[in-house]
Amino acid sequence: MNTYTIESFFEDYKELIPTVIEKGRILRLGFNEENGTFTCQAAFDKLVPFDSTVEFETKMRAALGAGKFVLQLKYTPDMLCAEYFPELCKFLKSRFPLVNGFFDNAEAVYENGVFTVNIKHGGEALLKKA
Repeated sequence: MNTYTIESFFEDYKELIPTVIEKGRILRLGFNEENGTFTCQAAFDKLVPFDSTVEFETKMRAALGAGKFVLQLKYTPDMLCAEYFPELCKFLKSRFPLVNGFFDNAEAVYENGVFTVNIKHGGEALLKKA
């Protein structure tokens, strides 16, 4: 079975692909005809910033004439770290509006395989319910 990177699969759109996204290995592609959503799930060896993901999604949506283009990032568990928490928050806020504001000024710690988030502005009960 062939492995395609984002760069090789979308070679006709190379100028639209941020460098940090090029080497992502495509795991799955999908298109929902009902809402015009194109989905690309890809595995990455390095953490991808939120802004690069949004840039790629926006440019690809326009280039493909899709109603929406979604890049789903997949990482290995060992890449989880507290330093990436601010980027995770950006992703959560963009995909799940319910969390908007809950993680503002939150503190994240990752120790011994446990990721702990101390939220500062309430919302714990709503987050658990969701």
